[in-house]
Amino acid sequence: MATETDTQLLEQIAQRLDRIENEKLDRIVNRLESLEVEQRGQGEKLEAINQRIASLEGNATRQENRLWGFVLLCFSLLIGFLTKLLFFPPSA
Repeated sequence: MATETDTQLLEQIAQRLDRIENEKLDRIVNRLESLEVEQRGQGEKLEAINQRIASLEGNATRQENRLWGFVLLCFSLLIGFLTKLLFFPPSA
């Protein structure tokens, strides 16, 4: 038969185990909450990165248009120069 002191010891052990378990659960809950906050922060960073990428895509399109304009200008100058040479050959 269990004595009264054995019963008290078992109750103390059970209370300590409950306290330890509650502390561990509290730490887990706190960690989960901090991870949720970090996840929200990461979502905002991801949105900012997506906006920057969209901006860079727009800049790349404009620069590509400028490049083709420059290529067309150079081609036009070359055609003009060759036409001048064809119609007005240099006199020696």
